[in-house]
Amino acid sequence: MILYYALTTYHIQCCVLHRLTKKPDEEAILLLSDIHKNSVAFLSRYRESKIFDNVFLLEESQVNSAARQNEAKHRSKRFILNTACRSIKKILPVDVEKMDEIYLCPDHFPFGWYIIKNKIKYHCFEEGCGVLSDNEFMLSNMKRNKAQYKLMDVLGYFGSNDSAVEILADEQCQKEGYHNPKMTDFSVTRILKAMPDEQRKRVLSFFGVNQAVGKNEAKNSLILTQHMANLGIMPLEDQHLLYRLFADYFLENTYITVKPHPDDIAGRYNEIFGKNAAVLPFAMPSELLPYTLGGKLKIAIAAYSTAVKSLGNYSDRTICFDNRIMTDFKHLNRYFAALMLVSVLSDRKSKITTTAVFKSF
Repeated sequence: MILYYALTTYHIQCCVLHRLTKKPDEEAILLLSDIHKNSVAFLSRYRESKIFDNVFLLEESQVNSAARQNEAKHRSKRFILNTACRSIKKILPVDVEKMDEIYLCPDHFPFGWYIIKNKIKYHCFEEGCGVLSDNEFMLSNMKRNKAQYKLMDVLGYFGSNDSAVEILADEQCQKEGYHNPKMTDFSVTRILKAMPDEQRKRVLSFFGVNQAVGKNEAKNSLILTQHMANLGIMPLEDQHLLYRLFADYFLENTYITVKPHPDDIAGRYNEIFGKNAAVLPFAMPSELLPYTLGGKLKIAIAAYSTAVKSLGNYSDRTICFDNRIMTDFKHLNRYFAALMLVSVLSDRKSKITTTAVFKSF
């Protein structure tokens, strides 16, 4: 029997695709973490899909919360880990010892701690497309969960321990020259593209997409949002301002489609863009966008989302920043003014537009 464990929407998508394409004839269980509220909300739909033989919900959030409280009380690493693992064992709805194979996506939450501590062999999916070779931002996010961060050097997250026998990751999206002996190529984008239409429809239906969304426009553009406000990185007002600036400076003369991050439940994009944009369902993985939007995109832009990397074949241009954009975005007006001045001085006959100026940068 195969056990898949998933936390975020991207993780669930990886498990669904692996199940359908790599383990279609074996009995398989999907174990979802209640840390991700979409898993709680859509549990019935996931079960009704019949892609997995059974789908269980692991009440992991209470264990994660207790670990944070123990860290705040300055408990030792050993105490935090042992307490969390005992709690996980009590609430597990399946017997992991009886599983033939276990696939974790990810391995740095309490269930992963349990698997690694008990030296149970497992396969690991990378946290996001291309993140295996470039996890600096992910590690900076993890620092907010001090208990999780505290155990990193003890357990070895992201498959960097003796229990992990394989890391499934998109080889083409890793940093140039990166090599990991455990890495096996697993590309969500290429798997979806190679799927028969009927099988792909099952994936779309699993995530609640049963018809095309968005508009069939010759100049479609796309904003992939992040949930910075939810993570405490910036106030919601700043998050809204960031994407308004993206629209003003990079998406000039395009029809904007906004795809909120699955955890971006606070964003109010219908309010800030009004009739000038279409807002897609937040629970839909962005990798499914090519099969739901009409036509090829002119521009796809994100602050730091790894998902935008998967849209290269479906967009004329992709724009993605690193984590410095979260503070530097407030200076976009100044950058634009400076670049416009340079453009005017270098070629007074040129037609100056916001997009043209930033393309020259």
